[in-house]
Amino acid sequence: MKWLFFLLVLINISAFGWYSFGADTFVAKDDPIYAPPVSQKILTLSEAPEPIATDEKVEDNSLVNELEAELQALASEPVVQKKPESLFCPIMLFEKDQEKSQVLARLKEQGWNAKEYRSNGERQKYWVYISAPDNRQNAIKVVDGLKRQGVDSFIINRGEMKGRISLGLYSTAVTANTEKVRITKLSKLDVKVFEHVRNVPLSVVEIAQGISGSDWQLFISSSGFSKMMIKLEKNPC
Repeated sequence: MKWLFFLLVLINISAFGWYSFGADTFVAKDDPIYAPPVSQKILTLSEAPEPIATDEKVEDNSLVNELEAELQALASEPVVQKKPESLFCPIMLFEKDQEKSQVLARLKEQGWNAKEYRSNGERQKYWVYISAPDNRQNAIKVVDGLKRQGVDSFIINRGEMKGRISLGLYSTAVTANTEKVRITKLSKLDVKVFEHVRNVPLSVVEIAQGISGSDWQLFISSSGFSKMMIKLEKNPC
């Protein structure tokens, strides 16, 4: 029995080994697939394809063409030479000596030669006054009352205006009317304004050298002298 047992064990071992060896031997493996090699054609320089133009290239070319056309148009336009400014010799009239002196000092700083002389001319004037009272005594009372209120006045003693009370002579209507309103409120009297033309002495300042219009405008705007002069003549040199 013992030998029979060992015999069966050997038989089983042999059967197991044969089965394992045979299974490994008969396992089917995938055969490799052989394909012809892939080749790429080599092109010569003459056979190379032409590059495809993009939209960006087209836009750049059109912009260059436009710029060239504009430059050609500018080159074909005639050159217009700017004419030199015409020169003139200003003549200024002043009524007040203080304003005339300020302008002369500024002209000297500017380096412009000027000459001055006296003349007479008609000027519009605005006389502020109160009508003549009934008698001279009442006129004196009015003048004294105005004096106490700080208003300068005097009685006219001759001429067509004899007996009237003068409150001042002004060169502008604005100033005259302002004084009329002020004195009326203080005195409660009937203050009037009389407009008339008078012959008065004037100062004339003439610039002897030629000045361009742009230089003169710059001088006037920077100094504010346009309000001081009563008249300006742009006399040709």
